[in-house]
Amino acid sequence: MTSFKSWTQNNSLFKISGGIVSSKQSKPVDIRNYIRANMFYTRSDIRLKSNICDLNNDDLDKLNKVVPKSYYFRNDNTKHFGFIAQDIEKIFPYLVSIDGDGMKSVNYLEMIPLLLHKINDLERKLEEIKK
Repeated sequence: MTSFKSWTQNNSLFKISGGIVSSKQSKPVDIRNYIRANMFYTRSDIRLKSNICDLNNDDLDKLNKVVPKSYYFRNDNTKHFGFIAQDIEKIFPYLVSIDGDGMKSVNYLEMIPLLLHKINDLERKLEEIKK
């Protein structure tokens, strides 16, 4: 079994062992390279949530302002597709995090419900047009 531990000042930051990651810290693990995995799961149990609401038309209107980009990271020659954190921050500030160095990151997974909401809305409008 492969095991890896990271320690700082006698505190375990994280441990990867047999495919299980555990952390004693409430801070994120910052990996500045590629992560390859077969699957990712995000906790979504209703017992963890409060103030649950349907997405609204304001969310749809904001989504119209999001402009996807193609770009290259300065340290590689691979074309990428995505968003610019500073652009997303103006529209959905809660989808952007800032690390201790001021580097901004986008929570792409949280974009999925917004995109599905937009697709469902367009599908509903298409059905209305067909009638």
